[in-house]
Amino acid sequence: MKNDSDVSIAELKSILMDFSKKRGWDKRQIPQQLAKALVIESSELLQEFQWINDRESCQTKRDSKKRKKITNELVDILYYLVTIFDYYKLDITSSVHTKLRLLARRYKVTKTS
Repeated sequence: MKNDSDVSIAELKSILMDFSKKRGWDKRQIPQQLAKALVIESSELLQEFQWINDRESCQTKRDSKKRKKITNELVDILYYLVTIFDYYKLDITSSVHTKLRLLARRYKVTKTS
């Protein structure tokens, strides 16, 4: 199994879009539906933290069952994010850099002691 060090963003995008295309999902994906699905999957991630406090939330890192559920929701979220980028033919890396430049102008680096 490959990991983050082995796969570029372009390759990951290709893997996800190929998976989608083989199942015919790409034909039904329109921006509104993709955005709704992204919010729904994000809500499912949030549900994993419902009714627990901050300390318990941090402890999910060591709970293998919880980590598996969280991982599955994160993959669903990633799928919809990448699909939206693909729909609009946006480059993920350049989009991130552009946004970070805007944020850097707005939020200056502060010195910490």
